[in-house]
Formats: sequence, C-alpha cells, structure tokens
Amino acid sequence: MKLLGSDLRFWRNAVASTASGPAQYHPNLTEAQIRLFEMATAETAVSNAVTWPLHQDERIGHRAHEVERTVENVRWFIRDMRETIGACNGRETSVIRVRYGDDGTVHGQPYC
Repeated sequence: MKLLGSDLRFWRNAVASTASGPAQYHPNLTEAQIRLFEMATAETAVSNAVTWPLHQDERIGHRAHEVERTVENVRWFIRDMRETIGACNGRETSVIRVRYGDDGTVHGQPYC
C-alpha cells in the first residue's frame, strides 16, 4: 500500500505511536476490507481445525492458525496477510489476530 507526502508522514507517526499505544490498521484499508480479513481468518481456521502454539518472531504461513485457548468460549486465530495491514509495537505488520467468541462475535487487530 503506497502512501505519499503528508499521508506517509501521518502513517509513520501512527506506527511510532503503537510502541506505547494500541495497534492500528493501515489507513488505506476500509472497514469492509478489515471485516473481510477478520471473517476470512476466523472461518478459514475453524473450517481447517488447525491449532498452532504461537512462538514470538516465528513467521506463519498464509493459512489461518488457532492459538491455544486461554479463556473458555473464546478462540484466537492469527494469519499472515502477506502485505502490511497495520502496525503494533512500533512497527508495521502483516499479521492479523482475530478473537472469535462462541456467540459468533468476531474482532481483529494487527498483531506483532
């Protein structure tokens, strides 16, 4: 996703702000695209029934993987979207983490 001029400066500031603040999606992503990423990640992982213990800095494939459950009635999935989708911990990331509740609620965020 290309940004130029003031948009690029805004994004660099946004990335830096995630070092001590919440993760942020890339400004070029629409709400519809974000929702599609979230739903596709949860649906792919659920249908494939793939579990994968998360290890920091280990790169993941394009398939969605379920992270081990820590709370009942909540499932977590991660997926590398293969392009920058946002920022967290002060750096850009292509990984999304999705929370999938047993009640069908889905919420995602960029993940490092």
